[in-house]
Amino acid sequence: MRSIIGYISVILLAVAGMAPMPGHAAPKRPSAKARAVAASASSAAGRPAAPADTLPAATAPSPADSLPAAPAAPRIRGSVTPVEIDTEKPPGPVWHKYDIHGNQLETPVLFLADTDTVKTPSARSPWPAYCGVDLAANFLDAPLMLAGQQYGAYDMRASVSLFNWVFPTVEVGLGYARPLGDVTYTPRTAMYYRLGFDYNFLYKSTPDYKVYAGFRAAYTPWRYNLRAGEYTSSSSSSADTADTADTPHKSVVIQQRADMYYGQVLFGIKVKVYRRLYMGWDIRYSFPLKMTDFEPSTDWYIPGYGGSTISGSFFAGIHI
Repeated sequence: MRSIIGYISVILLAVAGMAPMPGHAAPKRPSAKARAVAASASSAAGRPAAPADTLPAATAPSPADSLPAAPAAPRIRGSVTPVEIDTEKPPGPVWHKYDIHGNQLETPVLFLADTDTVKTPSARSPWPAYCGVDLAANFLDAPLMLAGQQYGAYDMRASVSLFNWVFPTVEVGLGYARPLGDVTYTPRTAMYYRLGFDYNFLYKSTPDYKVYAGFRAAYTPWRYNLRAGEYTSSSSSSADTADTADTPHKSVVIQQRADMYYGQVLFGIKVKVYRRLYMGWDIRYSFPLKMTDFEPSTDWYIPGYGGSTISGSFFAGIHI
């Protein structure tokens, strides 16, 4: 009885599977190997195998399988804006509930400006300790001597820039003067030496420009010729003779040596011309400190010191 019911069930399933549902294609016929496997499985279960021409029943599709899947929505990535924190910004207005003596106020006071946040400008230079070396040559007296001046000084100078603020300076030069007819004092060509510093008032600005004041301690060893003027003396040939003869005399002292120590206070300007090249000028006031083996009343020019207490220079140089 159980075998008959199983056989009828297999036939009904085979008939139902041969009729495809509307809107669906008929399922493919299984291969011979698949039918042999199914027959073996049915024999093992104690029921006859399904006919070779039967097909498995079609499975009804679910509504979810009949509709296409909706595309996934694109993920929108949010942008993060960094928050800039200004640590130098002063705090906002503060309600003050106490006075400067610590007594509580009846009504709090709101200060829109806090004087404690005002910063005093720093006096320090923004430039590094070492800013380079300036090399320059003074040539002001060259055109002046061509114009008729009887003396001149030519010097080289080197200064080190410290913080673009202070400039230790060394100057070495040569002084020269032409003989002036019957002038009793004639200086000879001599070297002079100066050591000092410059103070730059524009030390917070660019090094291309410089407005400065300075001081120099100077030393000049030099030689000079001192010549006495002509004079005549009367002499008689004998005691009984009234005739007299005028005899001219001239006295010359050659290569007298003297040393002079003097100081200079100066003010000047330096400007950049092209890349590392610059030009400038300064005006100087010279004052003697000490002189040895020299009579000041006879001089009209001392190498390095100049022909008067006021002198100047015009220079060009390079920054390295």
